[in-house]
Amino acid sequence: MVLADVVNLALADKAIAAGAHGIVCVSAGAGGHTGTLSPFAFAAEVRSRFGGIVVLAGGIATGAGVAAAIAAGADLVYVGTRFIAATESLAPPAYKAMVVDAGLEDLCVSAAITGTPASWLVPSLRAHGLEPQALASAGAGMRNYASAAEAARRWRDLWSAGQGVGLVRAVEPVAAIVADLEAGMRKAAGRLGSWVDKNYIVHLCK
Repeated sequence: MVLADVVNLALADKAIAAGAHGIVCVSAGAGGHTGTLSPFAFAAEVRSRFGGIVVLAGGIATGAGVAAAIAAGADLVYVGTRFIAATESLAPPAYKAMVVDAGLEDLCVSAAITGTPASWLVPSLRAHGLEPQALASAGAGMRNYASAAEAARRWRDLWSAGQGVGLVRAVEPVAAIVADLEAGMRKAAGRLGSWVDKNYIVHLCK
């Protein structure tokens, strides 16, 4: 199967036309290369024109987030940032610790590092002499990674995270993270079910 990462509808249409089995809606809040669209609007638009697998990505770090994505029309989700801090992750211990300690205010979106907008951890940038405010306003391709003179390299030394970073509170085994996501999803689904059962939605619409 081919699942195509897309950050806008033009790329989604291109992937659909090319025969992709699934479309990954990389939305605002995603770590690494990120999008700018609302996950709910993005997933709904793609679902309206595509009968294949729809995956939602961007700031999903809890079971409630998984449930919200499915309610919005997604079949699957991408969860990235939370697993950086997994015990089994190959990320350096300092990277895991930075993810655990960071919050939303510790993120910077810039195209200057890779040529495409990506979400970076501010402490990681500053550790290598890069000022987040300057990067945020800089154009793409500010740094030349083909040069041996560039000491800090993207991904290896300059670390990324998504907007779910503030919800990562410990380094845990993958099994514990998955169990927590499942429990949170079931709780959120039950809460949604209780709203429907009690006709809260009908009353709100009136």
